[in-house]
Amino acid sequence: MSHNKYPNTFKGQQDLQIAINKKHLYDAEKSVLLGYLIIKKIVLADDIANGVLAEEHEVNRLLYSGQSEQATADRNVVFAPIWIRVRLWIQFLKVNLGGNVKLLTDWGIQIDTNGKLTYPTDFASRAIITNKIIAKHNSYAEGKSPLLPFITSNDDDIVAIGTTTATAIASNASSSALSIKSGIETAARTKIWATPKKNIRLIGDFLMKLFATDVSVVGQWGFNIVALVTIAKTRKSVVMPTLTRTISGIVLGTKLTNTGTQDLVYYKGKKAIGTPTTVKGGGEAGLNKGCSSITVGNLSTTEKVLFTVITK
Repeated sequence: MSHNKYPNTFKGQQDLQIAINKKHLYDAEKSVLLGYLIIKKIVLADDIANGVLAEEHEVNRLLYSGQSEQATADRNVVFAPIWIRVRLWIQFLKVNLGGNVKLLTDWGIQIDTNGKLTYPTDFASRAIITNKIIAKHNSYAEGKSPLLPFITSNDDDIVAIGTTTATAIASNASSSALSIKSGIETAARTKIWATPKKNIRLIGDFLMKLFATDVSVVGQWGFNIVALVTIAKTRKSVVMPTLTRTISGIVLGTKLTNTGTQDLVYYKGKKAIGTPTTVKGGGEAGLNKGCSSITVGNLSTTEKVLFTVITK
């Protein structure tokens, strides 16, 4: 069995739309779509035109999305080393302030209910903490900041760090604004493309039904016809004493394996009629033509039988 795999991207859908229209125009008065398009009130020329308009928004979406990602990358590049430094500041302040929670929070440092330091994972919160620490440091009289020993010993340029943090904040704001613009373009594209997209699927479903005996023909309109692959699995079964059990969906060319010690019999088909085949305990039997369904019987009055088959 095969199915029609529709593209999930705008570009793929538009390419398919163009292929459908090309085939339809090439077939001209012999096109199998003529009647269906009239019935469904589908005007391919209008859909193509809307596709062009939708593509303009798609181009803008990609542009803004790419610029947003670049702004985020720029932000991360400049801020990553700063945040490493800030965490070292925090660890030093924790020691230098004697672990006093109230004094640490005055520096914007986050403390959980157990009195432990917590570090935010988002950029905005990290930037806020960075600026609060810088502001608190600058609020002290010259030479009095508890952070000064660390900054002096490690040659930290507090002004440059503040400036770079501001640059990172600006990049983050730019990324957010561009992301919003990208979302607006996505919404505009989606609105314009809604009807053409729906019509593509309608046409595809129509062709699949029209060429039901050979759906590969539908590929001539640009559709991707994919064969469904059924994954075979081993099915374990039990038949209690004197009873029978029918198994369907067996993969022909595989084997029935008697996994128990008691002999079993099986019949071709869904009923226990005809001449059965006996499979000894621990033995196997090939399942070929006529064995897509079998009925397994247990002739014992006291013991159960166990077996496995391969099914779709």
